[in-house]
Amino acid sequence: HKTPISHIEFSKDSKFAYTSSVDGTLRKWDLETGEAKLLVSQAKPVRGFAVARDGRVAVQIGEVASLIPANGGAPLQLGAGPQWCIAKAEFEPVRDRLLLQRCDHGLVMLDGDRMVELPTGNYSVSRIAYSADGTRIAAGMGDRTVRVWDAASGRVLRVLRGHQDLVLDV
Repeated sequence: HKTPISHIEFSKDSKFAYTSSVDGTLRKWDLETGEAKLLVSQAKPVRGFAVARDGRVAVQIGEVASLIPANGGAPLQLGAGPQWCIAKAEFEPVRDRLLLQRCDHGLVMLDGDRMVELPTGNYSVSRIAYSADGTRIAAGMGDRTVRVWDAASGRVLRVLRGHQDLVLDV
């Protein structure tokens, strides 16, 4: 990398480390050999990424969100523009579905080719948790509540109220 590293993440099997930089690069490092494979090289900064258990990598480059296949093939563009401005992405640990926290405070889960909106009431998300069976998602919200959604439909199951300050962990 030619500029500061913006994010680092290990693969789920701990054999690789992934690093991104505002220089527009994303690299996959083999931790046994120290060799790096360049996954992305763009003129725009790599704003963030997430690594799936199966090796897929979701990446935000400028205003474009893409998914790099596990085999390292050509990235699949998920979307571009303001609706695809991703503040944070993560793969949930149960079924390896991609959760995207959008810059507009929206929360969406990609389950295969299906996009499931998780209504946030336009509040920011501080922390996300997943039920052991993957059927429910919970998040601490900027309005001092915890929302619980049905993962299949995105329907809000409960809004838990009672905290006097921000919910920083779930």
